[in-house]
Amino acid sequence: KEIAIKKLLGGARTTLIFQYVTETILLCFVAFSLAILFSFLSEPVFDNMLNTKLYLGREFSGQLILASLIGVIFIGFLSGIIPAFIITKLDTVEVLKGSFRRKSRGLYSKILIGFQYVVVIVLLISAAVISRQTLFMINRYPGFNTKNILWFENTIKPSQEAGLRSQMMSIPGVKRVSFVEGSPIEGGFNNTFTYHHKLVGFQVFRVDSSFFPMMQMKITPTGVAYSKNGIWLNEKAIQMLGLDSLPKSFVVMSKNKPVLGVVNNFNYRSLRNFIGPLEIEQLGSQKYKYPWGILVQLGGNNITSTVDHIRKTYSHFNGNMPFVYRFFNQVIANWYQSEKRTAFIISYFTLLSIVISIMGILAMSLYYTRQKTKEIGIRKVNGASVSEIIKLLTKDFVKWVVIAFIIAIPIAWYAMHRWLQNFAYKTSLSWWIFALAGIAVLFIAMATVSWQTFTVARKNPVESLRYE
Repeated sequence: KEIAIKKLLGGARTTLIFQYVTETILLCFVAFSLAILFSFLSEPVFDNMLNTKLYLGREFSGQLILASLIGVIFIGFLSGIIPAFIITKLDTVEVLKGSFRRKSRGLYSKILIGFQYVVVIVLLISAAVISRQTLFMINRYPGFNTKNILWFENTIKPSQEAGLRSQMMSIPGVKRVSFVEGSPIEGGFNNTFTYHHKLVGFQVFRVDSSFFPMMQMKITPTGVAYSKNGIWLNEKAIQMLGLDSLPKSFVVMSKNKPVLGVVNNFNYRSLRNFIGPLEIEQLGSQKYKYPWGILVQLGGNNITSTVDHIRKTYSHFNGNMPFVYRFFNQVIANWYQSEKRTAFIISYFTLLSIVISIMGILAMSLYYTRQKTKEIGIRKVNGASVSEIIKLLTKDFVKWVVIAFIIAIPIAWYAMHRWLQNFAYKTSLSWWIFALAGIAVLFIAMATVSWQTFTVARKNPVESLRYE
């Protein structure tokens, strides 16, 4: 209307276009300045989220500032020039009557709002699926005990092992000590051999007698008499070698290996990988042995004090070298840090999209109710109730939410299905995740719209009819 009035007063079209584009560019500069301010304010959040230091202040340079200014001017020009040409070309009387807005602006706004609905629904589903998969991986039982198991590197001489074990077992809170070559959180070493003309690759652990009681793995004995050369195979290895369910032995590289038991499959890598074949040997069964890791199972309530006692005891044996340790459950949780960060980032973007969507819906509802003010007044005079008027004003928004939901479902399903293919063990794409996302967006839309429509619906019809 402002441009229409200026045209009536003799304003040139080029002048009006220049004014419109200039105002748009100025708005872009204001938005750009606020964006920089919020970027600095949110820097600590992203530092924590990405586990890094961004140092945004260091990134500013003459070239970056110049490129940013050019970018803002370009975006402002592009955003303003097309509407300016359209608006200044319209018939002045038509614009003043508001018929242009009723014919076109409503449709454009609804399409944009519908697009925002699609984005919000896709992000909500993505955040839910990623969070669910991350929790699934963290909480899934890996097939071995992870509670209060301490791992640290073995830096002592083989002749000191017995003495260290004895002293550590005397520490209050220490239940078991195990020397190992390979463990579930670090893997073992690879052993590749030819079996029945087929190349087979195994992971190999070498462990002492405390390992199995500490790990609480489920083992099915084969009934073979104990032998110091006896081994244990996991179920995957039995399957790959084509052996009986409880094999007595198998021959590899002309050596007969007695099988003492079959270990239930357990995850010795993250859930991104399938469980592979595993052979567990007895430590000392080989000519040379040097366990590179030490496992300590802790008990009691004062874990911190027990770990400190272990550190002091170990320092007497390794010449006060740094004591670096890891807990099993912490290592397993760290396997999925990237998924945690992804879920966190998606959640932030989802929240931002919801806020933007609410702003858009609110603006659209204000515009829509103003367009319907006269109609609302006439309906109220004819006896329409407040609930009927609210239903009239909100049904259009419900329709666009439904359309957006139909569009968003295949997009979200495809994206999350592809993402889940990165994991050997994964959660399912349950229907209720999609349903909840749609319901959540519908609730957001209705909550935003209902407030405005309720206010308009309760107005005196005399005021509504006086509007136009």
